Parts: sequence; C-alpha cells; structure tokens
Amino acid sequence: MIIQLEAIFNHISDSIWHVKTEFQMVRNAILAMNAKMEEMAYSAEGIIRVSTMTATNIEQVVATTEEQNATMQELLASSHELSSTANQLKQSVTRFVL
Repeated sequence: MIIQLEAIFNHISDSIWHVKTEFQMVRNAILAMNAKMEEMAYSAEGIIRVSTMTATNIEQVVATTEEQNATMQELLASSHELSSTANQLKQSVTRFVL
C-alpha cells in the first residue's frame, strides 16, 4: 500500500512538474508575443510618421504645382497680349511702308 501511495505521489509530482514546465513554455510564448507586438506597434508608429510627412509633402507639391500653373496661365496671357501687340505694330509699320 505504501508503495502504491508512493507511486501515486510520484505521479502527482511528475504531473505538477509537467504542468509547471508547460506553464513556463506558455509564459515564454506570451512574453515573446508581447515583445513582437511592441515591435509591430513601434513600426506602425514609424509608418504613421512617414505617411504624415508624405501627405504634408504631397500637399506642398500640389500647392507649388498650382502656383506654377497660375504663373504659366499668366505667361500665356502675356504671350497672347504680346503677340497681339506685335501684330498691331506690324500693321502700323505696314501702313507707313506703303
């Protein structure tokens, strides 16, 4: 009977040791997962910063492009006006030459 009790207690002890070992493995896996999640959060924050800077830069490029477009429109209008003036001058000179 004592041998049976010893075997039962040895089995209980082995089971407790096994549960403890499994618990340590689960704990280590959770700690590793938490570390990976922190890395992912840090990376996500970096992506957010880069995305924000990119959006700001794009807005600046759009504003600059709009300004350049307005300048080109003004240059085009001035070019048409100069062309018209040149045509008028040409007609005036033609009148004097005849």
